[in-house]
Amino acid sequence: GIHHVHHLSSTIPFHRLPEVLKAHPALRDLNRYTAWESLSAFRLALWDEEQQRMVTFAEAEESMG
Repeated sequence: GIHHVHHLSSTIPFHRLPEVLKAHPALRDLNRYTAWESLSAFRLALWDEEQQRMVTFAEAEESMG
């Protein structure tokens, strides 16, 4: 649930993430996903600049046609 912090700064090794969260509590709830939400994200493949969100190929095709 805290791996997103590593993506904010890839120089932070995974084993130091708990230390980072203690120092920066605002990061704790940032972009947290449940197991179900993370599984449903597999169908998302593209970033839609206009909508500022991930979309499926089908949604991207709809917006282009």
